[in-house]
Amino acid sequence: MLDDPFGVGAFPFLIGAVTIFIIAAIVVSVIIDTAKGNKNNQSPPEKAMVVTKRTAVHGGGESRAYNRYYVTFQLENGERLEFKVSGEEFGMLVEGDAR
Repeated sequence: MLDDPFGVGAFPFLIGAVTIFIIAAIVVSVIIDTAKGNKNNQSPPEKAMVVTKRTAVHGGGESRAYNRYYVTFQLENGERLEFKVSGEEFGMLVEGDAR
């Protein structure tokens, strides 16, 4: 019987274990994200007001410049949340809009 001094026989086991771990992590992540989405969809919508809008220009020089659009909302409890939005959504919102 030959010795296996470098543990070469363990490689298939390790590859299988790592593969199972990665698949399990992905499945758990999907389950958690789905649960959060369901919770958010079932909770009542909060009232918010558009408090500010801003753009950020990126690129330029030898590459093409492009804009990113951000809108800050203030919730009823005073918390402010900033979201990156599309140019179309940015254009449809006006500071002071409330829902």
